[in-house]
Amino acid sequence: MKSDLEDEVLFKPEPILRFTSLLMVRDAALAGAGAALLPKLLVAGDIEAGRLVCWGTHAGRSVEIWALQSSRRLVGAKVRAFLDVMERAFPTKGFYS
Repeated sequence: MKSDLEDEVLFKPEPILRFTSLLMVRDAALAGAGAALLPKLLVAGDIEAGRLVCWGTHAGRSVEIWALQSSRRLVGAKVRAFLDVMERAFPTKGFYS
C-alpha cells in the first residue's frame, strides 16, 4: 500500500528576487522569473487561464481575515463588499458578519 507521504515532495527554494508586494511577485512569476508562493485568491484566474501552474499547497499555519468596525454603526458599503468577495472566494469556510 502506498502512503500519502510518498506523494509529497519537499522543495528548498533559493530566493532570487524579493519584493514588497505580492502583486509584484505574481507579475515576476508571470514573466518567467521562477516559482512563487502566492495566495490562491491572487492567482486563481491565472491558474484557470493556464498562465500559471499550481504545484501544490503550503502546509503552513492558517490565515485569518478580520473585518472590524464600530458597533454603533451599520456595516459600511466597502466592508460589506469585501466580506461578500471573501464569502464567494471561499464558499466552504465559515464567514460571519
